[in-house]
Amino acid sequence: MSLYTVGSNDNIFSILEQNNNQTVYIGTRNGVLKSTNGGTNFISINNGIPANSWVRDLESDSLGNLAAATTNGLFTSTNAGSNWQLISGIPPTDTIIKLYTVYSQIFDGKIDSYILSGTNNKRIYLAQYQNAVPIAFAPSPNPEEIVNFSAKVYAFNDNIKYELFVWTHGGGFYSTIDRGFTWVQLNNGLPQNPLISTGTNIKLDLNANGNTIKFFCGLNENSLNGARVFSLDYKVGIQSISTEIPDNFSLEQNYPNPFNPETKIKFSVREKSLVSIKVFDALGKELDELVNEELAAGTYQTNFNGSGYNSGVYFYRLTTDNYTETKKMILIK
Repeated sequence: MSLYTVGSNDNIFSILEQNNNQTVYIGTRNGVLKSTNGGTNFISINNGIPANSWVRDLESDSLGNLAAATTNGLFTSTNAGSNWQLISGIPPTDTIIKLYTVYSQIFDGKIDSYILSGTNNKRIYLAQYQNAVPIAFAPSPNPEEIVNFSAKVYAFNDNIKYELFVWTHGGGFYSTIDRGFTWVQLNNGLPQNPLISTGTNIKLDLNANGNTIKFFCGLNENSLNGARVFSLDYKVGIQSISTEIPDNFSLEQNYPNPFNPETKIKFSVREKSLVSIKVFDALGKELDELVNEELAAGTYQTNFNGSGYNSGVYFYRLTTDNYTETKKMILIK
């Protein structure tokens, strides 16, 4: 059933709905259109957005703040699109093609929303409805484009702490937990150089660390046998560093140490084992379980976030069927 037709020589790139489908925003080659009656009528809402701006994507947060990815920059609105403000920090030559809203737990316990923006130049920026800052390059050497991304944000202050997942067209699926300095390719089961056309962007809960989540992606194959959909089960907060079989089980010293509020813990698994990593306070009280699953032989890394704990000495323990090791770490706020 057709609801509305945009003007001639126009296209629809993105659609965003709110208020039980009564409020609908459309991104077109000529800016943003808005309906407040379920799509029966639309009006143009482009005050602040340059003319002839292609709106490639639209996003909103839980408060109703809007973000529009356009060919003339990233624009946000805090009044339902009546006025738009340009977010500084993204070069005008870097066209934004995808947006994603994330929520962070900052040190005082407050929850804030942020916008991740993926661009044609394979960069990913972060903005808090103010200024955008580059946080990562796309991981694949020459991906045709960033297809989609998800993120779980742990904390914001002087440093950005998050786990970022990126789908690329030609490079596959990647994750990073260190602002894109190192990437882990998660292409197990995918064909070589997968031409991913779409991938799920899961809204990861702030407490998702340690949970197993399922991602889906589709491939642009154009084959006689049809295009395929793949799925991946992923343990949030645990990153596979190497599949090379180590000589022994081991638990490395956390880095950085001392830390505030997050630190990395690397460990090695000699053979397929049920692995547990727990955190304890100085009195031996169990505070957190970072890992509790069966892992194949290899080297892994997980994170511990101490934003909810006081400064002091803590211990973390690796336990398998045949091995136990404990190390000390120091949280300084």
